[in-house]
Amino acid sequence: MHIKEIYEKQQKLSLLQFIIGIPKFVMALITAIASTSAICFFDTIDSLGYTIDSAYMFFTSSKLKKDVKDKYNYGIGKLEAISSIFCDVLVIGGLIGILIYSIYRIIVPVTSIKHITTIVILKLISIAFDIFFVISQALLKKSNKCKITECEFFKVLGAFAFDTISFLSLFIFFYLKDYTVMLYLPFVLALPVIVYLFVDCIKRIKESVHELTDKTISQEKQNIIKQIIANYKYGYQEVISINTRQVNNQIYVDLVMDFDGNMEYNKIKSLCEIISLDINAQIPHAKVTIKITDKQI
Repeated sequence: MHIKEIYEKQQKLSLLQFIIGIPKFVMALITAIASTSAICFFDTIDSLGYTIDSAYMFFTSSKLKKDVKDKYNYGIGKLEAISSIFCDVLVIGGLIGILIYSIYRIIVPVTSIKHITTIVILKLISIAFDIFFVISQALLKKSNKCKITECEFFKVLGAFAFDTISFLSLFIFFYLKDYTVMLYLPFVLALPVIVYLFVDCIKRIKESVHELTDKTISQEKQNIIKQIIANYKYGYQEVISINTRQVNNQIYVDLVMDFDGNMEYNKIKSLCEIISLDINAQIPHAKVTIKITDKQI
């Protein structure tokens, strides 16, 4: 699937998430005020972050799907990195809220909840929407792995995890509250899920920061590039510089090479093309640029 189609589909999904997120937030707020339940207050905060992120991703996707090469000659990969950081920070905020609530409920189990039937119904509706969005984002993420679709997948997965934990805790309280140990179960099970999602968010934030700061690619890939260039040592005089960076899935390799001044330009060009093809063969998604210094021409 073409990247523009990905952004277009993400725009539609984000708009739908935003439209559903507004009434979800309002219902969560009303329920929280009426029930005075801690889980409903956390749900309100989570819904607000979810809705804000959906609105942001809607406008970001609409920007990314446009042909902006005239304005951004080097692509818009860094805009994706910034958007990914924004999304992941909101997800982490929600995860911290779930973590605090889970630890609190392990220490202080639920004793009473007002309007529990209404809350359970709302949770079931939320879970149904969560399942739809998790499947939709998973399919979009699978079709073309980019930062925005990946972080949006984990956003809806986090929302699904929170709603499921909330529902289980309410269900157990309503039907199995006589079994005291069962009151702890949802929150104990939540901890490894929270840790997994948290670690994944931190990993993506780290990758995005590396992209924004033009961090070089891995040493292993750099060594591959150096070995390929060394294989054609007979054809050039010196490698002035090798600069690499990665933005999203695209790897950029910029070489500055010095050739014999008596060497024909067509031969220089042919050798540069061969080197580029060899690098592309061993490092997928590599865009190689070879600059010939003035003294060769």
